[in-house]
Amino acid sequence: MRWVVTAVVAFLFCSCKSVPKPPIDVRGKRLLVLPFAYKGYHFGQHPLGAELARLVCGVVAARVKGVVLCDAEPFAEMFSGKASDKVDWRRLAFAANADFVLAAKIHDFRDRNPLDVNLYQGVMQVEAWVYDREGRRRITRLVDARYPYRHPDFAAATVFGLSRDEVVRKTKERAAVLIARLLYTPNKGEE
Repeated sequence: MRWVVTAVVAFLFCSCKSVPKPPIDVRGKRLLVLPFAYKGYHFGQHPLGAELARLVCGVVAARVKGVVLCDAEPFAEMFSGKASDKVDWRRLAFAANADFVLAAKIHDFRDRNPLDVNLYQGVMQVEAWVYDREGRRRITRLVDARYPYRHPDFAAATVFGLSRDEVVRKTKERAAVLIARLLYTPNKGEE
């Protein structure tokens, strides 16, 4: 009898599919995404940071049901030009009526290795933080996005049909997806 109970318990634990949960679940919550900082620039000072924040908002809006994205523009004076340790996260979340605030800093972004000639490989390294409405940092994650396809550029004709602009675009999109995964569980077929 004991072995039957053990077999049933083992079957129940082993046969159930477990769905991994995202580190921060924002379904049905309000999220504020700040324009990201970039190297020596602070929040809202560099167009690359604003572009990547918009891409992350697009991924979150498309993949998370019921999330409400708050507009960061009305609260720009609270974060623009400031480093992350100078922002009052609690006050910002309260003013925006946000449950969570996503902020990030782009540490590195390049479209090629400095030692390679005419070979493209996009690399973006981003440190992302999620704060709750109490101003507590809930998670810190270092995201390393790469667009690994490498090819030589011969006389403006690109092998494999990839241009420098496409490598840059795909690297940004990959970084946005990896950052957004802090807030949703990826589908099984999603890379």
